[in-house]
Amino acid sequence: LQSLLMSVAAWHAAFGLLFLIRRVNAQELAGSWMPSGATLFWVWILMGWLFGVTYWGVTILADTPRIRVRSYLHVILFKSGIMLMTVVFSYLGSRMIGVARSEISVAEAWNNLLAKMVDPLTGVALLYIAIVTVIFSLVRQMSIMVGPRVLFNLLLGKYHHPKTEERIFMFLDLAGSTGH
Repeated sequence: LQSLLMSVAAWHAAFGLLFLIRRVNAQELAGSWMPSGATLFWVWILMGWLFGVTYWGVTILADTPRIRVRSYLHVILFKSGIMLMTVVFSYLGSRMIGVARSEISVAEAWNNLLAKMVDPLTGVALLYIAIVTVIFSLVRQMSIMVGPRVLFNLLLGKYHHPKTEERIFMFLDLAGSTGH
């Protein structure tokens, strides 16, 4: 449960950063793909949960012995591929909702999907998701290798300023302790 919540929180942060960057730096483009106000909030919540749960599931799947024995590059490509497919399927799902509501036809939904996939802004979003997936995977792997506490201290720079400590070591040999 903790890893699921951490995954969701990390993806919420990633999408929050993406929305913030797009809102500040590209006002003229923002209206073409980004909703505003309360709708943006719900899109942010939905995307954070969708990608957080998906990444959590992919991470569990990648920890299976069949995939874990592969090189780390294969594991990262596997995770990134599934996350990119999540983008395609989430957009396709939103179009299918329109079809179910009889707002658009199946042919229009298919054409919208194809047009969206060649849109440069979609390419930027896909690249961003791939980069975030690689970063999350690398941080997770480093956390596994050195431990979360040591990684946190490394990121805070605690080990850049070493402190002298006095330690006492005691070597003790108790008579008859080998038998115990």
